[in-house]
Amino acid sequence: MKNIRKGPGFKWSLYHKTGMGEQTISGYSIDNLDSKEYSEADSSYEKTFITIREVLSSDEYSKHFDNTQLLQVCQDISDEIRSRRLLS
Repeated sequence: MKNIRKGPGFKWSLYHKTGMGEQTISGYSIDNLDSKEYSEADSSYEKTFITIREVLSSDEYSKHFDNTQLLQVCQDISDEIRSRRLLS
């Protein structure tokens, strides 16, 4: 299941098969990537997310997304880049 961006954080789920069936663990992690500045980024993942957010927030693209959509697109793209091992 993909991470769902909710303002300053994201909802996540982890599925795990056990000897007694499937187990789902879920939670909410706050990273403040909705407002964090590039200079405050702690990792290449955060720098990537913030860069995408800044580009999509420009006048050229901002008319296509509301804030919730914009942050989810940033989450999806950043997660995909990380899953392809292009980020550490």
